[in-house]
Amino acid sequence: MVSRTNKIITMKLTDYELEDVKSWDYPDFCDAFISYAEDENGNEMTEEQIEEWTENNEEEFYEMVLESLR
Repeated sequence: MVSRTNKIITMKLTDYELEDVKSWDYPDFCDAFISYAEDENGNEMTEEQIEEWTENNEEEFYEMVLESLR
């Protein structure tokens, strides 16, 4: 997540739901997104927080998508 000072804050998601993960869309997964997530403290994240997290954690998000297909 990014604070208002543009400092990147790393955060782990403890619970999340992915949507629109389609195996035929490999390796791009351009439609995949996180529809629900909780932060490491168990607080539900807003849509804006999820978007910021996804933008700043692209590799981790991609791994989450791959893992969901296993």
